[in-house]
Amino acid sequence: MQKSLDRRIDEIHFMERKLDACRSEVRSEMDRTVATIEKLNAYIQYVHSCPQPTCADNLKLREGRTNIDRVKDVVEVELRNEMSLLDRVMKELTAGLSSEKKTLGQLKKCEQGLTEDFDNKDVASDVDVGTRGLHKQSETLRNFRDTVTLSPERPLMPTTWSSNTEANIKMANNVVGEAGAFGKSMCKLLDNSWKSIQAQWATVDNAFALRHTQLEDARLRDEIQIESTKQEIKAERNNINMLEDNLYAKEKPLELTTTRLSTRTTRPVEEQTLDRAHLKLVAEANHLDHSKTMLNEQLKRAKVSLDQLIRTYDELMFDLDTKNNSLRIEDECIALRADNKKITPPRDTTFYVLY
Repeated sequence: MQKSLDRRIDEIHFMERKLDACRSEVRSEMDRTVATIEKLNAYIQYVHSCPQPTCADNLKLREGRTNIDRVKDVVEVELRNEMSLLDRVMKELTAGLSSEKKTLGQLKKCEQGLTEDFDNKDVASDVDVGTRGLHKQSETLRNFRDTVTLSPERPLMPTTWSSNTEANIKMANNVVGEAGAFGKSMCKLLDNSWKSIQAQWATVDNAFALRHTQLEDARLRDEIQIESTKQEIKAERNNINMLEDNLYAKEKPLELTTTRLSTRTTRPVEEQTLDRAHLKLVAEANHLDHSKTMLNEQLKRAKVSLDQLIRTYDELMFDLDTKNNSLRIEDECIALRADNKKITPPRDTTFYVLY
């Protein structure tokens, strides 16, 4: 009898060691799962509080662009790509967080089952150890004949007893294995998500830099053209003043010549001959009138040219205002991205050695 009890106690202790070892693995996996959940939560919070609002603010700010600059340029395209990437990352991380929480629940259930099994065996071990210690002189001896057929109520065969525990251990090992594999995939997801966000962030930054350079070049061209147009306007106005002065200078000679011709019409009929003086006065009047006509045509063209130059100047100033507005917006976007680039997700050593 003693040997049977000894073997039974040894069997219980052996199963307890297996249960305790399995339970330790489950608890270790629970700790890793909890750490992964914390990292997922932290990363989701990071994406929600930094890259997503930064991208959204950039898009919102760029709605302030006006006129010809309100185009779907490469910056717009890359910002939209960035927003799509961040939305996808958030969906993947949220789904992963939900799965990890379910995994944690399964691990807790396994840990609870193993603990109950361990506790039962611990009680059984204490009972059998106590049973083994009984002897004929024990004070607790009584006649319990009615228990011979009643204990245990639901007798288990030894093979069934051990197979139940083995089944618990096997199930726990499977859950631990699946949890470990999924935890590794979550670590990889976080790492890939960070790399993708960094790469797209750099792509957007490069697009902003290129667009900023283009706007600076366009503004410089506008400023050069504005200065050139201002000089042309000044020259055209001087030309108009000169033409008006020349026209004014023709008035008195023309008045004098025509007055002389008119005065000579008062001569007697017999004296009104096409003499040399008359021909000279007519030629001089025609010359002055032709000169005045030519000057008026030049003046008209000069005024049309001046009006066109003024319109060109106004258009250039309008475009310059547009470029300055766009540059101000791009500067705000670039500064915002530079500030938020300093914010990074938690990447402590513990996280990367979880698996």
